[in-house]
Amino acid sequence: MTSLPTPRQQFLKDERAATEHASLMASRPFRHAASVALLQVVDSVADTTDPVDAAAAYHRIIGAREYLKKLLTLGDAVTDVGALPPEKTSSLNFNA
Repeated sequence: MTSLPTPRQQFLKDERAATEHASLMASRPFRHAASVALLQVVDSVADTTDPVDAAAAYHRIIGAREYLKKLLTLGDAVTDVGALPPEKTSSLNFNA
């Protein structure tokens, strides 16, 4: 059974788009704007003393960070590291 390609794998098939994306993500103006946008998210959710609101704010900040990380690394090439060679696995103790 073959698995469907992930959205990222589909994106990387378009080499031009992936290359242009990587250039944009590496640009100083974009990085600055992304940092300021993340700070703006933090600023908009951080002013609360209610524990439930604070927990929700925390998860919004984590979600924003995760989204930004995915966006910044979307164009990075996927590399398959493969299995470890036998000499690297012989000393592993899976029963510990």
